[in-house]
Amino acid sequence: MLTIAVLTGCRPHLLQQTIDSFTKHHPDIWDSAYRTVIHNTGDSATADILDRYDWHLRRTTNELLSIGDASQLLGEQVRATQPDYVLRLEDDYLAHPGAWWNVATGMLTDVDLVRLQRANERTKASCVVCGATTRWTYVPGGKIADDAHYTHRPTLMRFETFDSLFPYRHERDAMRKFHGRKSAQLVPGVFSHLAPGRPLSLRKNGGRT
Repeated sequence: MLTIAVLTGCRPHLLQQTIDSFTKHHPDIWDSAYRTVIHNTGDSATADILDRYDWHLRRTTNELLSIGDASQLLGEQVRATQPDYVLRLEDDYLAHPGAWWNVATGMLTDVDLVRLQRANERTKASCVVCGATTRWTYVPGGKIADDAHYTHRPTLMRFETFDSLFPYRHERDAMRKFHGRKSAQLVPGVFSHLAPGRPLSLRKNGGRT
């Protein structure tokens, strides 16, 4: 079973595009998954979008949490579902058509995380934790690296790996816990960033995630 874990808040126009594109291009995956969402801040515009879809677990915060703190709540909801796989998704990614599920789950027999963002979008070329240049080896359907850091960008993980990162304070803390595990990158990938270069509305405390 798959759990789709969505983190959103204060960006209804982006959230609408994220969910609409997912349900349009990958309806079977969306409909068969256990769907959980954290609505950070509880703003009414985002609530209106969320009301249009069915959620198995939906939680609203009463204040603006950092992405790290909101992710802890998301982790609690995922843990309650006990899935086989977890797809973590924030509210600013556009899903593209194309078969990917079988390739991604197949990769998880050899790696601990599969990055689902489009492979042609810019990401860090080195490991955030140790600074080593990330060296990718191409395989059917994508590429694999021994030491590519964890990311809050769209990913697919086995539940056991996802759960092992908790608790963590922020994304870099999760990166340190993940360090040393293998990652894969789908090629061409599934999701493109709708707001590249713009700070997430969910951030606070000087941009801390």
